[in-house]
Amino acid sequence: YEKASPQTLWVLFFVEIGNIIPAAMNSALWMLGYIDVAVNAGFLFLLNNFSIFVYFFTYKRNVRALTKMSSGDISFNSYSVAKTFQLRENVTVMKYFVSVFLPAASVSFPCFLYFAFHLFGPDELILPRTIGYALFDLHLIAFRVVYLYREITQNEVILGEFRKIRVVSAIIHYSPFSR
Repeated sequence: YEKASPQTLWVLFFVEIGNIIPAAMNSALWMLGYIDVAVNAGFLFLLNNFSIFVYFFTYKRNVRALTKMSSGDISFNSYSVAKTFQLRENVTVMKYFVSVFLPAASVSFPCFLYFAFHLFGPDELILPRTIGYALFDLHLIAFRVVYLYREITQNEVILGEFRKIRVVSAIIHYSPFSR
């Protein structure tokens, strides 16, 4: 990153294209009525699982490379301080993401059950299906609260910056969770 070489920009470009194109195609096909909500949900499920696999693979590869560098099992020509620093930063950031996403994902999991019940539940159970949809909305709110809380509290630097804001500092001070 610090060199800002053209290769870095190309990597960022292709990562963003890899995010934008499938999302845009999925949204457009669903909103225009070419695919129904079940196909849309299935596509998102597969894309999510593929993303988790790539994330895990990348994490393991970074940890393996960092371990090799730390133990001295690497040739002198392959070693660089910048590469070691980048690998450490990658592993730290990836651990941070996992510590934020796993609790948030566990809170959001019931959302999918409620939504599926709302869509595919028996037609005669109109009230429970409607309640399921309302619970879907409530769990999305819970997901956002848990995600935001974990996002702020799992990194000391981010938490320190938030504590500098008076309103946030007062909320943290008077919150029963801060103790």
